[in-house]
Amino acid sequence: MRILAFNHSASLYGAQKSLLTLLGGLKGRGHHIMILSPTDGPAVQDAKARGLETAIVHFPLPKLGSKNILEFSALTYRSSKTILLATESFQPDVIIFNTVACLSPAIALRQLPIRKIWSLRETTPMRGLVSMAVASLSDLAVANCHYIAAQYPVLQRKMHLKTVVNGIASGEESPCQEGRVEHRKAGRKKALFAGSLVTHKGVHTLLQGAKIALEKECDFELDIFGDGILQSEMDLFIKKHGLSDRVRLKGFISNLGDSLAEADVVVIPSLIEPFPRIGLEAMALGKPIVGSAVGGIMEQVVDGFTGFLFKPGNADDLAEKLIRLLSREDLIKRLGEQGRSRQSTLFSEQAYIDNYERYLSPGEIGDSNLITTGNPPKK
Repeated sequence: MRILAFNHSASLYGAQKSLLTLLGGLKGRGHHIMILSPTDGPAVQDAKARGLETAIVHFPLPKLGSKNILEFSALTYRSSKTILLATESFQPDVIIFNTVACLSPAIALRQLPIRKIWSLRETTPMRGLVSMAVASLSDLAVANCHYIAAQYPVLQRKMHLKTVVNGIASGEESPCQEGRVEHRKAGRKKALFAGSLVTHKGVHTLLQGAKIALEKECDFELDIFGDGILQSEMDLFIKKHGLSDRVRLKGFISNLGDSLAEADVVVIPSLIEPFPRIGLEAMALGKPIVGSAVGGIMEQVVDGFTGFLFKPGNADDLAEKLIRLLSREDLIKRLGEQGRSRQSTLFSEQAYIDNYERYLSPGEIGDSNLITTGNPPKK
């Protein structure tokens, strides 16, 4: 089958990684894949490294506001011919739109008699409008977790929505690296955050919680991976409070493998979070998670079994959970191993690809394997 996928961004965060995992797996099963992105960047390079065909086709991303809507409409009209030509040149059997940000190509291709699937990986304040657009411009929508599916009741009522829970390959912890040995010698544990440095990712709570935990003599280091508009503000906070020797801004890196292997705990402090890929990556390497009790995080983390949940935006609660976990090596190991088991049982790459592949052809009915949110896997 010839599959054309529109990726909304050339950045390489969770939504892009999940799409590339899916497409790489489908390629391995004999499908012919082409990815169209609006710009070049890390996601395009990652796709090429996986042996996937890629091309750059400029298209606008939707923005809120009447002025922005008018501008978006004009830019969509201008880009429609290029999008249509690229699509007809590839002659796909099915088209995948990755996230609601791919509205422009969906509009451009609305009259093509080709099966169209919309991957929903995020929530939005304009869910009603988005639901109408998705229902009218695609044959099927696929939510990446049950939390996201619940955000679109209109699509559920129209029988237009299926749930395919994201998954990744199970991993083994890599050998100790030099940095790992150094922080072990110092007797310090290491926590890790990875994501965009923006407000809804809870980075203010992250810094405040780390500060409180360190003031209570919890001996650990925090590595923060990512970039974003709050990077300078976070750097000032770290310097102002004398945290530079314990809290480090490491910037964005496309492959977190070695850094995750060095970490003892992964922190996901988001205020809004659909289904964080970093949570799956942490569990796959046997790392317990301290995460806020929101969205898809609660589908991944079983409180007290694979990590700890804390009240969203509550730095004191985050600090308390960090101290509780980082002070006990046996707890880190036990929760990490239970998380690894949960990931391999419920969030495997094979199940993700199997379930998504079912919907590439018309006529498939039913939903993917469901998980019971918050319950540990049966032993």
